[in-house]
Amino acid sequence: MKRYLGIGTEAQLKLLNKLKPLYGVGALEVRRDMTNPNLLDDDLRNDAAYLTGAHEEATVVLGRDDVMGFEAGDTTVECYGAAFDVGTNTIVASLIDLVKGREVASVSTVNPQVTHGDDVVSRIRFAKTAGGLDLMRHEVGNAMNGLLEGMLRKSKVDGKSVYACTAVGNTVMQHILVGVSPEGLGRAPYRAKLMSAVDTIASRTGVGGHHTCRLFIPAPIGGFVGGDIISLIISQSLHRQKQPVLGVDIGTNGEIVLAAGGKVAACSTAAGPAFEGERIFAGVRATLGAIEEVNIKSDGVHLRCIGNKPPIGLCGSGVISCVAELLRKGVIEASGRFRKPEEIRNGKLAKRVVPGAAGREFILRSRPDIRLRQGDIREVQLGKAAISAGIKVLCSIAGVDMARVATVYVAGGFGSSLKSRDLKRLGLLPQGLGGRVKVVGNAAIEGAKILLTSLEARDEAAIIARDTRHVELFSEPAFNEEFYKSMAFPA
Repeated sequence: MKRYLGIGTEAQLKLLNKLKPLYGVGALEVRRDMTNPNLLDDDLRNDAAYLTGAHEEATVVLGRDDVMGFEAGDTTVECYGAAFDVGTNTIVASLIDLVKGREVASVSTVNPQVTHGDDVVSRIRFAKTAGGLDLMRHEVGNAMNGLLEGMLRKSKVDGKSVYACTAVGNTVMQHILVGVSPEGLGRAPYRAKLMSAVDTIASRTGVGGHHTCRLFIPAPIGGFVGGDIISLIISQSLHRQKQPVLGVDIGTNGEIVLAAGGKVAACSTAAGPAFEGERIFAGVRATLGAIEEVNIKSDGVHLRCIGNKPPIGLCGSGVISCVAELLRKGVIEASGRFRKPEEIRNGKLAKRVVPGAAGREFILRSRPDIRLRQGDIREVQLGKAAISAGIKVLCSIAGVDMARVATVYVAGGFGSSLKSRDLKRLGLLPQGLGGRVKVVGNAAIEGAKILLTSLEARDEAAIIARDTRHVELFSEPAFNEEFYKSMAFPA
């Protein structure tokens, strides 16, 4: 990405035509003769003129197709990029040293667009209001730039050394980020207006860095299947595996991908935000103090919290763990109903079931008040039924027996304690599904990092988006039937 030019004045630009295509960690190259000054914009031409006139040494910064800048001295060891996962409710960012190929910092924040609704349908609706799309575009851009600035301060990195960014998200989030209306996704047949990859100047979306810093956003597969599922496929090499495999990204917009026999099919389903700790009475993001695992033993209820901090609420894995444990202990029945205290054999657990404003509740912790409500269980049922039904229908349409699936890759913004046995106990992974379950965490940000550092991966992403079969569940009669069948928990 950077090439030291050494001592010289007029010779500097002439040396550019000797630079061969660069392939490396920085994932950028020069492919055409850059000796023509007309190819440089005014800022770059001024940079070149300043350096050639005032310095004996200079470094040229090379993009895939252009010259991105000139820097005084040998700055070849100072080159950075930022990767973003723009989720419906959470934005995650990572600062990458493009020379050494390592992560320097990672941060996250709530997507400020949640004030307009916690799901993609709400965002689409708000985008159609006067000034709504422009407001959300500025909100997400400012949030991303805030994360970048925070990482730069923490790492003591000069923002002028940031030359490349990538961003992935579901289709609606990617539309909003670049200011393209997602209105077509708000009604059948749910068509995306933006179906190609985006390569633009990062500052146009509100993200800082060097003034020539570029932002890459991969093409979506179709409908609500966006760049985040492309990231899951690439980060886990799903499309390269010989045996049938499933990838499930559990979030507000649940996405499912099936790879078998060299062919890939994908779909999305409205799982709701419960698995991200949203719409849950005591729900929180996966942050310090979030309950990520619940264990019920003879001596009481044990809570495992992120960072071993005092509990503040239930994150996604905590919600799943809690409901699964209460099912095992007979506190919740298969219908999802809390049993009456007199129906529960364990007297200690029975005392924790109390009446609430909208049904019974289970007290996890008195101080602070952390409890699971009847309505929370309903949210979990809706989410798990959507994902379970999506898996069944996708496998059926692709002609793949679920029992033949070798591995199920589960991604999402959970804590680190998500257990496959809990997913199966809820029925989120349908009965009859074969293979081991591998929890891979936030595959979206991992894929964004790969796209940041590999041109080959970007080309591969384009092929995946083009060749993957997009299954539209709304048009499949079997989906509604399977959804209602999947509402109850396994007996």
